[in-house]
Amino acid sequence: MTEIEKVFFGAKDEITGSCGSVTNLFMENYGTKTQITGGILADTCTDLLKNFFAKIRNTIK
Repeated sequence: MTEIEKVFFGAKDEITGSCGSVTNLFMENYGTKTQITGGILADTCTDLLKNFFAKIRNTIK
């Protein structure tokens, strides 16, 4: 079994997030402890994600 020691992310998803926003999957007992660090360049990451998904939505229309 592969162990993930650390997870780093920038933007939280307040609606469906799984690294501490709504739930924390890494708090489940999988036999390992994973260190989670979030909010790295949060504003920049949020803007990148919003722009990316806006382009996708506009392409689908």
